Amino acid sequence: MANVDIIAGNAGADTLTGNGGADIFDYNSTTDGGDITIKIDADGGSNFASPDITITLIGAGITGAETILASFVDDSIIIG
Repeated sequence: MANVDIIAGNAGADTLTGNGGADIFDYNSTTDGGDITIKIDADGGSNFASPDITITLIGAGITGAETILASFVDDSIIIG
């Protein structure tokens, strides 16, 4: 893919913002078996108190999150 930016988060609550072109969001989750919540603000207004979409990966942990996110991409739920 041309013009792909990889945007990475770290420990704690992070806001990852993409711009034009294709973006890959690397959440670097260190959660072991906990829930992972992804909030999506489709218009880019940074209104995460009232996101357009909220996805909760229950009990995903780091390995589960990678597997679930990969399946979202494979199923075109998330376009990468």
